[in-house]
Amino acid sequence: MNISVYVKPNTNCGSLPLMTFEVIGGVWRGESLTLPFGPDGEEHQVVGWCSLFGGSTCPVSVAHVRTTSGEMGFLVWGGDWGVRVLDDSVFPAPGEERLPRGWGMPIVWVESSQDLPPHVREVVE
Repeated sequence: MNISVYVKPNTNCGSLPLMTFEVIGGVWRGESLTLPFGPDGEEHQVVGWCSLFGGSTCPVSVAHVRTTSGEMGFLVWGGDWGVRVLDDSVFPAPGEERLPRGWGMPIVWVESSQDLPPHVREVVE
């Protein structure tokens, strides 16, 4: 099974051209996901972000995938505006005050399944 992900330009993050991935395991989907970020591995909640109502949360998904170039990893994706990593220590940029504190990304690429919560690993591996 293949999935295609596209993120249009938006106030949450930069755009992502249409990309296709081969799914090599199950697909987990939920309201949010906790992942480690940065050199210290500080954990943050990740939510999907979509264009509904000018920007709002939506489900986030995870799958074990292979890229068209053969790279394998765990893809985390959200809505048509990407994902939002929630972090109360990050202040919104000027003009983005209505966004929840944190930062946006088109997708998150996770190298190791050990960085995924156990309930997600059970589905995607």
